[in-house]
Amino acid sequence: MLTRNESSSCRNTANAVGGHWDVANEDDSVVGDSSGSSALGRRTIPVQAQHSGWNDVGFHGSTAIRTPNIDDLAYSGIMLNNYYVNPICTPSRSSLLTGKYPIHTGMEHSVILETEPWGLGLDEILLPEYLAPLGYTRHIVGKWHLGFFQKEYTPTYRGFQTHFGYWSGKHDYWSHFSEKYISNNFFMTGLDMRLNMEPAHNTTGRYTTDLLTEAATLIIQHHKVDESPLFLYLSHLAVHSANKEQPLQAPKEVVDQFSHIKDEKRRTYAAMVAKLDESVGRVVEALAQKNMLNNTILIFSTDNGGAAAGFNYNAGSNWPLRGVKNTRWEGGVKGVGFIWSPLLKVHGVRSDKMMHIVDWLPTLLSAAGVKRSDLPPDLDGISMWESFLEEPNSDHSPRSEMLISHDPLYGVSVYRYGYWKILNGTTYDGWWDGWYGPAEQGTSQDTSAVENEIRINNVWISKSKTNEVRDAAADGSPRIISQVEEALQGAGLWSYSYSDSIPFKIDCGQKVLPRMGTPCNPLHGRPCLFHIKEDPCEYHNLADFYPNIVDSLWKRMMTIAATAVPARNQPHDPEANPAKRCYLWSTWRSPEVAFS
Repeated sequence: MLTRNESSSCRNTANAVGGHWDVANEDDSVVGDSSGSSALGRRTIPVQAQHSGWNDVGFHGSTAIRTPNIDDLAYSGIMLNNYYVNPICTPSRSSLLTGKYPIHTGMEHSVILETEPWGLGLDEILLPEYLAPLGYTRHIVGKWHLGFFQKEYTPTYRGFQTHFGYWSGKHDYWSHFSEKYISNNFFMTGLDMRLNMEPAHNTTGRYTTDLLTEAATLIIQHHKVDESPLFLYLSHLAVHSANKEQPLQAPKEVVDQFSHIKDEKRRTYAAMVAKLDESVGRVVEALAQKNMLNNTILIFSTDNGGAAAGFNYNAGSNWPLRGVKNTRWEGGVKGVGFIWSPLLKVHGVRSDKMMHIVDWLPTLLSAAGVKRSDLPPDLDGISMWESFLEEPNSDHSPRSEMLISHDPLYGVSVYRYGYWKILNGTTYDGWWDGWYGPAEQGTSQDTSAVENEIRINNVWISKSKTNEVRDAAADGSPRIISQVEEALQGAGLWSYSYSDSIPFKIDCGQKVLPRMGTPCNPLHGRPCLFHIKEDPCEYHNLADFYPNIVDSLWKRMMTIAATAVPARNQPHDPEANPAKRCYLWSTWRSPEVAFS
């Protein structure tokens, strides 16, 4: 049997980081003229975190995990308090890059597993492909997760000029091997780290978050500012679980900084978040050192809600929201997100504008000077750029409705119109339909550590304000001066007072009131109705009180759902086994047999 190191042909190693990497001028036949409009010179850098829970960042009130770099960008930008993502990885990435609901690309159901021969359709136009004729240099660093069974589905064939990162959904943070379990006692394993199409063996032993950060900063350092604008998509592994044998991983010296967190898993998770925060700081520093901040747009977004209370072997927190990743409750789909740019006229704004992850594509293209009339008419995304510029303090949004999810294979449909949300069906037989607090405060599955609780619908929730926030400067702890603050101060772009950095806290309101709704049990086949502004934590099902609203929302939701295309999912293919390819997760099908 061929082992990992027996064949020299298995060691065709890309010198991915730490050596020479010409990232600025990869060959590209479609780059156009970038002269003329000032909008065409804008740098756009989306930073995507995985599984970032609502209560895992300081600007949402996390008391145990400090995220000074992320917070300082959020507080000096526009914080998105009414922003939604898809409930799981692959659908959200397809939405971000196509501007379409997953039901319109066949990407709604589940995620692409390593051995499954399918991906985002080749007929779809991706964001970097829209940017190419504008002269943008286009890079992706980190996770892809939109298919790799044949090379045409990989990033450098989809509009990106370079890719450093991995193709699947996750890998080990140190070895970069990804495991796919076929049964309880058999799994396939292989390296999943590449520079473009070449395996990056020389990265083994280095922490993934650091590697991706270094790659992103190298791209910025090598970028030729006078020749082209930059689009850099930094798609982190953090804070996704690794392989299940050791799902939570971080450098020991960082874990030790969180000794105040007693739960070991939550402590390691906090260190993973800290490394993500450090990455954001280093990227902003690199932009400042290159004098690129003045015309840059930075966006930060999770891909789905946090994996809390052991879901996916993880330790995130969506408190006080209901649900976890891959549920359609607010904890699974209400996204952590913000936009920062000196081009914004107002900073430090908490926006309640309704926004969906599909909106980023038209928003960023609008910022680059592209008119909506120049984009395909079948996009679901709506540009928020003009609204961010002209009405940042207003709740008024160009978007009034959104299809949060429609997955007939799961039997789940969720839709919002204004602040009304209708939910039909659930996942995991309702097992993850509760409220899950941070581990240091107890969870709905571990109630021993939480005092003063009540039981509703067989779910424990706290009556006390367990998510009360302490101001980092006022509670006697040291004032943290972040990398972001130093970089923005140096660039003359520091735009808020630290004393004004008040975290956004969700007020769940009264949890139990007479005649205020009926229990919501989606398993019984009846849709539930919530008013998200008045009841953000989804305690009160109002379906019986407003049957006309239920009927109206149901009809509209089904009208949109009727436009769905068939799911693209394909079953496991044993030919994908990386043992056949030097223990590398690689392309394994040619186009002519792609869907045979």
